Amino acid sequence: GSNDDDSANKETINDDNTAEQKNETKSKNAKQHMLSIANQLADAEDALDKTGNSSSVHERNANRLLQLFRANAGVYIKVGQHLANLDLLLPQEYLTRLSSL
Repeated sequence: GSNDDDSANKETINDDNTAEQKNETKSKNAKQHMLSIANQLADAEDALDKTGNSSSVHERNANRLLQLFRANAGVYIKVGQHLANLDLLLPQEYLTRLSSL
């Protein structure tokens, strides 16, 4: 009776704790992965700045994004308009190009 219920409850609690630990581990791994990607991106941008080609690369990709947003229309136009206002995050080339949306 009662002992069986108690051990079933303990097993449920242990299963819940194990699931929480797995979720925490997944969350930590995802955060570490994102941090790793962000660091790689920062390193790539630093290397690009050293070559002096960053402006032309940004200009080319800003044009590509503009074409993509216009081709897909709808919500993509709205996303482009939003991006055009992110002057603290995006290079000037993107802001200039996307402001035409």
